[in-house]
Amino acid sequence: MDSLQRKQASTVFGSMTRVAAILDDRVSRGMITALGWLGMNIKAFTWDDAKKAISYLDTPYPENIILEMLLEVRNRATSLE
Repeated sequence: MDSLQRKQASTVFGSMTRVAAILDDRVSRGMITALGWLGMNIKAFTWDDAKKAISYLDTPYPENIILEMLLEVRNRATSLE
């Protein structure tokens, strides 16, 4: 991807809402990081850094409630495997 293509991607993705991807897989986090380099407002976090992910989103909702919901979703998803 050349500099013009990166600039175009940044223009397209730059106006998007912030997204925090919480993943334990290194390869997936690397892919998310690359999308961030292209201008998307996305950042990858591990589950150990879930509080940092919530901070990154800059949400007005209480961190402890969001964390509780995230862990509940994770537990439910894990139980389906």
